[in-house]
Amino acid sequence: MNVRKFKILCDGQFNGFIFISDNHPKFPKCKVATIWPFERRGNWTTGDLELVGQQQITDLYDISTTDNQIKTDLVERSSINPNDCVNFNIEEY
Repeated sequence: MNVRKFKILCDGQFNGFIFISDNHPKFPKCKVATIWPFERRGNWTTGDLELVGQQQITDLYDISTTDNQIKTDLVERSSINPNDCVNFNIEEY
């Protein structure tokens, strides 16, 4: 099962991951995708900055659904708000 991995960036800062598979052994006509948003807590100056994983969302998509459609759907359903960013990117790594 081939899985593509993406980083979600808001103004260059890490905001989460998206994983999209080509197929699933139990659901051969479906892609499986997961978004895992992260939130920053604390700050560098006080030395208590940490990244905290938020609620993951995993869903099945028809095999004909494009990766861009899947990414858009997952971001809309997550706690990530692209409008909070001047520069919002999802890039493969």
